[in-house]
Amino acid sequence: MTGFQREVLAALVDGTAGFTLLNPHNGGWPTGPNFRVNLVKDDQSLDSILAQSQYFNITASTSTTGLGTYVFLISHTSMAL
Repeated sequence: MTGFQREVLAALVDGTAGFTLLNPHNGGWPTGPNFRVNLVKDDQSLDSILAQSQYFNITASTSTTGLGTYVFLISHTSMAL
């Protein structure tokens, strides 16, 4: 896949917590198809992928509150590295 920009969403995440919440950068989440989350060794080794999500779409909120909030929950029941 070409035409995308890699971005570090969170670093130094506590893997024992079982989840993490990600806040959008200034300007909010982009919308569109073919997004993917990579769990990598560290923020200096973006090509050292330990786990990878399936492709997913981000769509604009249809909420009438105008908040435009998106919540991504990355969780697992067990993981052996």
